[in-house]
Amino acid sequence: MTQMELKQALLKQPSILQYSMESLRSKLHFLHDELFISHPLLSRIITTAPAVLGLSLAENIRPKVATLMIRCRLEPEEIGLITATVPSILVLSTKRKIEPCLSYLSVALRLPDEASLGRIVKGAPRVLTQSIDASLEPKIRLMDDALKQERREINSSSDVEQVKVMDLCVENPALLATTNTILARRIRSCQNNSDATLREVLRPASKGRKQKFEIVRGRVRA
Repeated sequence: MTQMELKQALLKQPSILQYSMESLRSKLHFLHDELFISHPLLSRIITTAPAVLGLSLAENIRPKVATLMIRCRLEPEEIGLITATVPSILVLSTKRKIEPCLSYLSVALRLPDEASLGRIVKGAPRVLTQSIDASLEPKIRLMDDALKQERREINSSSDVEQVKVMDLCVENPALLATTNTILARRIRSCQNNSDATLREVLRPASKGRKQKFEIVRGRVRA
């Protein structure tokens, strides 16, 4: 960790200087040894979300990780990948934010199992930071309304009739993390182009943005 990165972390969370070495060391060891996050990415987590270092490992971080592993059927290194991508997830409240978000997605999308929920969270970790009322629910409604309109207009296509919002989100989880405005614009673009179905328009680009982090030989790396 560079001096500049340490300075940024301290400016955000001055109380770091009050934590014991044992407390800091135990959390860093957990992230590195149990979530398999490489040392260079630990610096990113500390710089981006230094409040993580102030959380209780036993009473906050471990239960939070366990919740995500069980509810989303994810492996420890996959939780590490999510954490490296969006470090602030570890600061979210399990009861007030993470659990309600996971439960809402499971019910609203009618997901068949935990693995499907895990694909969404792993594919777009920022979905956990989204507001249900202001972000997730409006986007799901937008896609559902667009699919219903498409089914009315293309009654002869059985494939179109069977497509659900769940299919769109599992194929491209980033749809749930984009802004309402951008999603609405993409849907209008599809409705103005009779040659493409909504599923085709909303699929991930074949040459999408390269992932910043990945799991290599069991370790989360940049």
